[in-house]
Amino acid sequence: MGGYTGMSNGLLFAANASGKTYISLYAHRGSGSRRHKSKWCQAFSPPNEYALFCVADAGAWQDAAGHFWAVHNSGSTIIGERGEILCKFPANGNANVPWHGYPVSPASERDGDCPPDDFVEGWRESGVVDKTLARRIQRRKV
Repeated sequence: MGGYTGMSNGLLFAANASGKTYISLYAHRGSGSRRHKSKWCQAFSPPNEYALFCVADAGAWQDAAGHFWAVHNSGSTIIGERGEILCKFPANGNANVPWHGYPVSPASERDGDCPPDDFVEGWRESGVVDKTLARRIQRRKV
């Protein structure tokens, strides 16, 4: 995994194997404005965040809208400070702008905080998550 550089808004990681850069934004780390921002839990470090993005990218965990989604350890690891186990890396149409991500909870009822059902079904079929967790995600119970 590449190193990172401190920037005014976060930690910028070197390009991954597919050439995508990633920034761990301070706004999702407890620094900066907390308004409407989900936060990574302290135990889930910026290098872990970047590694999870790289896993999502390598696994092609991208939906039709271009968002990457991820779980850590088949969803058994809490990654967000509010108990979230899922994260979203919103679609990035500009290769010159680094990707970023944040924990999400489908139960929050915020638009866009849940991967599409067919995407979750693909995760289940490939063993990323088990049937129970897939159904909980699809029913917006996590």
